Amino acid sequence: MVMKSRMPALGVVLATFLWNLANGDLDVWCRWNSSCVLEVTYPAGDDLLVRWLWLSEEEAPVHAFYAEADQLANQDGRFRGRTSLFGEKLREGNASLLLKNVVVGDEGRYKCAVATLAGQSEFFFQLHVEAPVTIQIEEFNEELVCSSRESFPEPQLTWTTRPTLPHALRGNFKVLQNDSTLLYGVVGNVAIHAERDVEYVCDVGSSRSVGRGTWRRTTLNISDTSKRIRCASVTDESGLAWTFNTSELIASRRAGQKYAVADAWAKYVEDLSEDGGLHLRDLTPDRSGEYTCVRRNASQTRVNVVFLRLAENGHPRAVRIELWVVIALLAVFLPCIIYCVLKKCKRCQRDRKPRRSRRVLFTGGAGAHHT
Repeated sequence: MVMKSRMPALGVVLATFLWNLANGDLDVWCRWNSSCVLEVTYPAGDDLLVRWLWLSEEEAPVHAFYAEADQLANQDGRFRGRTSLFGEKLREGNASLLLKNVVVGDEGRYKCAVATLAGQSEFFFQLHVEAPVTIQIEEFNEELVCSSRESFPEPQLTWTTRPTLPHALRGNFKVLQNDSTLLYGVVGNVAIHAERDVEYVCDVGSSRSVGRGTWRRTTLNISDTSKRIRCASVTDESGLAWTFNTSELIASRRAGQKYAVADAWAKYVEDLSEDGGLHLRDLTPDRSGEYTCVRRNASQTRVNVVFLRLAENGHPRAVRIELWVVIALLAVFLPCIIYCVLKKCKRCQRDRKPRRSRRVLFTGGAGAHHT
């Protein structure tokens, strides 16, 4: 009877063993500085014992449960305060491990040994830690700087352009590793060439994640008081920001929220559309400058720089001001001009009038004369 009751459980154990033998370790991908679960299910039974081990140079105790309680006296110090089992599910056949605040040092092979009166099982996992690439791309003194901080494993960086330039890009990059977190940072730079309307592309990637940053600059000459300027498109947008001359915020928007406009720009912003376009109104010549749109999602950062040059002589307000200046000047100087012209004309007429010649004849004595 005893042997008969144990047969189904032994069958499950045998199936588990054969699965591990055939398939090897189960790969688990865990996000750095977050929580991760290594899932284990087993045939439920009495007198439960669970041991989790980290298989490095030697077996390091990660978590243990027996005698109806967690047993952590021998737990390796690197896991202290970061592990737990799902207590309410243990009797249901769930011995999954919750690992909190994952660090790069948690990478490696894990073993879970489960034993009950019904039998024993072993499960193996290969835990991989990943810190995804996040891109920052900016322009300094006609040079682009692309960077990514706190990524893992080690990333690489490449520069390209769209369309492809006829000459090679002279870019470089360097990779640094944080001694404490073991995460990598990478930064690269490339000179901006004279060609306009060229998009520079920075790709940063590792064996587990990739990211892309793009940068484009254009110039627009306008004479109207309103203009809609476009932003690069991304899917699943997480954030968008428009700035003026690099540092002055115009408008911004977070995913799922309505856009917000800075107080100083409220009178100039008509709308921020769903596609990121900025609709400007009542522009004045002092609004000429660089309008920069930065748009992001989980793996992309796209930067559009638009240099907006507003022609002063084409601005209606400027035209009105200049017209009044001309009218005022004419009001002051026109009478003087007319007076001078008339005076000159009278003088010319006087100079043209023929003069009478007077001749004196002397005859006779000293007092006699005849004209």
